[in-house]
Amino acid sequence: MLRLSRQAASDYRTFAKQRQKIFEEQTHRLLKRGFGSATHVFSAFGEGGRYLKEAKAAGLPVLTDIYVAFSTLDIERAEWEAFPDWGPEPMLPKDAMIDGRSHAYETIANTSTFVCPSAFVADDLVANWGVQRDDIRIVPYAASKGWETVVPKPRKGRILFAGSAVRRKGIHILAKTARLLAQQGRDDIEFVVAGGVPDAVRTHPEASGLTFLGRVPRDAVRTHFAEADIFVLPTLAEGSATVVYEAMAAGLPVITTQEAGAPITAGVDGLIVPARDFEALAEAITVLVDDRERRDKFAAMARQSATNFTPKKQAERLRGLIGGTEIP
Repeated sequence: MLRLSRQAASDYRTFAKQRQKIFEEQTHRLLKRGFGSATHVFSAFGEGGRYLKEAKAAGLPVLTDIYVAFSTLDIERAEWEAFPDWGPEPMLPKDAMIDGRSHAYETIANTSTFVCPSAFVADDLVANWGVQRDDIRIVPYAASKGWETVVPKPRKGRILFAGSAVRRKGIHILAKTARLLAQQGRDDIEFVVAGGVPDAVRTHPEASGLTFLGRVPRDAVRTHFAEADIFVLPTLAEGSATVVYEAMAAGLPVITTQEAGAPITAGVDGLIVPARDFEALAEAITVLVDDRERRDKFAAMARQSATNFTPKKQAERLRGLIGGTEIP
């Protein structure tokens, strides 16, 4: 699948046919084995195709993890049309838009319960895809183990962005924010970006206020989290960004968007700003950099909040959902 994913960028039609062939072979093997003593079927984003349809027809509840908003492809393409100079066209061409919608509607038809990691994903299903609210359950994700052991040594004014530096993650918004703060004379605020970055973003004239570290080894990333003052993710579409869970567990206050699907309680352990609003983002950053008491309070509360979003808690919520005893 990795080889096919790389091929998608240059030849989507061939990729789609080969991917479909693999999925059909997998489905055939699953159907041949049957459902055994299963009481439920759990799917990631509708993978399983006809198997899910047959399971639902057999009376088995089908739970589907919608790990990223179905409307993400539309959001990515619209952002590329608005800001084409911030990196290449989305990897999946317009053909994929049709395929993506077909897959979405097929998944919806075959799903009994939609398991969403965030309100953003759930709201998208209701508003744009006709899913009934009663058929949705929200089960947040978790930070992997170890982030809670990070010892914070924050450098005042160091803003950290971690993840792929692409339009969907709001890298162009972060760049505009950095430029605005520089124009306001805030040379005490620096922006560090850890993660892969396209050349078009790295060399963009408006990105001069960002320091790109490139891909960083996992252990080194923890050091950057420890030294950051604030974690920022101005993303436009996610399911529920696990990097935010990690930042919280590491004791970092977070500024992000509703679209991040993050378990942030605005005004308690972080701040939520409107997507694409670089002026609001700049103001939020300034507030936390200047108000150290508030910043430190958010940091402590973020780490405390993260204890409710661990792999163990996520597993308990999923078991409760399947067993009919939902856990908050």
